[in-house]
Amino acid sequence: MGVRFRRRIKITKGVNLNISKSGVGISGGVRGLRAGAGPKGAYRSMGIPGTGLYMFDYAKKGKKTPLANTAVGGAVKGDSETTDTASLAPPELAVSSLPVVGMVLSVVLMIFYLPLGLLSLAASGYFFHRQRESDRYKSFTSFQKGLEEAKEGDQQGALAKFLHADRLFPGVPRTQRYIAQLFHLEGAYEKALPYYEQYLSQEKEDWEAKLEYARNLASDGKHEDSIRKLQNLPDEIKELPVVYNTIAAIFIDMENNEEAAQLLTSKVGRKRKMNEDLMLSRYLQGTAYKNLDDKKRALRELRKVYAEDMDYLDTAKMIEELEAESRK
Repeated sequence: MGVRFRRRIKITKGVNLNISKSGVGISGGVRGLRAGAGPKGAYRSMGIPGTGLYMFDYAKKGKKTPLANTAVGGAVKGDSETTDTASLAPPELAVSSLPVVGMVLSVVLMIFYLPLGLLSLAASGYFFHRQRESDRYKSFTSFQKGLEEAKEGDQQGALAKFLHADRLFPGVPRTQRYIAQLFHLEGAYEKALPYYEQYLSQEKEDWEAKLEYARNLASDGKHEDSIRKLQNLPDEIKELPVVYNTIAAIFIDMENNEEAAQLLTSKVGRKRKMNEDLMLSRYLQGTAYKNLDDKKRALRELRKVYAEDMDYLDTAKMIEELEAESRK
């Protein structure tokens, strides 16, 4: 059984010193509206006296989440583990909580001076209504519905909602990227391109989005443009397996198999500790050598993949074909 300790010491009217096992804090205010600071940080609480209704929250100090982390791996892919769609809403579409706070405070004010409280409530209600009728708020609502539909796996429904949000309040980077991603998933690569370009015109340092953009270019048949985009990435980014594997795969699609083989040889060399990235590199190397009719090297790379995962893509089929050709 846990033991708790808490003591409140009145400093002056409405102001208390709070002592507990977790630390010391201070709070102040009037009935229905208080603010304070304690071991967990600054906080505030508002409520309607006698109703049991109140709001309580801590001031947020969380780290800024990179947009790319929410875009690629979150709700747009229908990730069932992504539950807090509100955290994915673009800050450009954020709506003020002041009208709601004003209504709560108006109810409190009505207890002390009814006419002024009613006037304040009417004004807060008016601004609340105006806010809900604004294009920004409607765009925010449509964006939230898009996230929910993406989570449920309805990509077309989510795309329609994001497009509607963009029409209502254009130029929001996160909305544009989600639209681009969904067009790409739908195979509408040409439609995705302008949304990637609009997003990257504002988020110039987002290399993950640049990688997505390059892949979309390649899928749309613009292989050389795709390679140029990837080769213009910073050197430290180009050293990442996801980048050089993408470049190699595009080279293979372009039938530039020798360039693909040379690139991967320079990057992976004699690495032995197999992981998903290295398996893909070995598979691509094997594919490039097979296309170059270098059966010995192709079998060497593909057998390394097969030894790790017999069901990896079409590795087993390619090995069978190569071995059959070698026996002729």
